[in-house]
Amino acid sequence: MKIYFAGLSGSNYHIALQEADVRRCLLSYYYWLIDKRERRKINFSDIFIDSGAFSAWSQGIKINLYEYIDFVKEYLDKITVYSNLDVIGDANNTLKNQHEMQKSGLSPLPVFHINENYKCLDEYCKNYPYIALGGMVGKTRRQKDNFLHNCFTVIKKYFPIRIHGFALTDIELLKKYPFYSIDTTAWLQAVQYKNLTSKDLIRNKKKNILSEVMFNCQITLERLKLPILNMLKLEQDLTNLWKMRGINWND
Repeated sequence: MKIYFAGLSGSNYHIALQEADVRRCLLSYYYWLIDKRERRKINFSDIFIDSGAFSAWSQGIKINLYEYIDFVKEYLDKITVYSNLDVIGDANNTLKNQHEMQKSGLSPLPVFHINENYKCLDEYCKNYPYIALGGMVGKTRRQKDNFLHNCFTVIKKYFPIRIHGFALTDIELLKKYPFYSIDTTAWLQAVQYKNLTSKDLIRNKKKNILSEVMFNCQITLERLKLPILNMLKLEQDLTNLWKMRGINWND
């Protein structure tokens, strides 16, 4: 199973991943639009591009489909997989975007969301070797489990189709359902809710702001080392678990 490290937008966390020889990351096209410095992060060997439609939607911003198509084509030699530009709450227009991207010569990953008709999932399974399941952010474990149970009831007829789980980090669910890949920000929990200000720097008034920022960057990257290694171990453990159960993707 593949784990794509997500949550890099607007940060220097990619440095910690590269120092740990992490191959896989998920980057958001939406954040790329609002911060051109995101270009520095496109040097991983296995890059998943998410359209960022949900982030854009939550900010009241609409992503232009044809600009997204041009972006994917520009970096196609560096991207491993890229998702369709989904339209939040509108399965029909999401499917239209899928077809429009295909007409342009691309092969985007179709995305099926919670609360959509499972007939749509069945059609995706018939026509695509690799699809994504989304809309699970903020849902309870029971809601996710019910959704995944219904999804895999459909998916099992088409196995070994490959399934990606957007923002799926529940280990019990990953042991229960055979995902080919997921993306997660769980590795960032070590730094997201901690005050990283150095007491020494606060006491020493002679220290300048730049020194404090550099110190905080260093200690932040240090905090990430163990969570990154733990995530890589989880990736291998889940791969081994599903291999023992007879599911081996051989890549």
